[in-house]
Amino acid sequence: MVEFVGQTINEDGKSYLDIVPAIQFIFNSQARLDLAYRQELESSMLRTAPNGFYFNLEYNFFNVIK
Repeated sequence: MVEFVGQTINEDGKSYLDIVPAIQFIFNSQARLDLAYRQELESSMLRTAPNGFYFNLEYNFFNVIK
């Protein structure tokens, strides 16, 4: 999948736009693992880490509360 991530600060009008291509793995319809690399496309602000790897692990608990 590919995501576009951006932010604009209303006070001074600075903004950025990043592209994040990712590989997504889904396990047993409960767990999701995303492996991605975030690359800056455009920015008018100073950021400490505009590019880098992104890892996300999400786990869903079904039927926890009955």
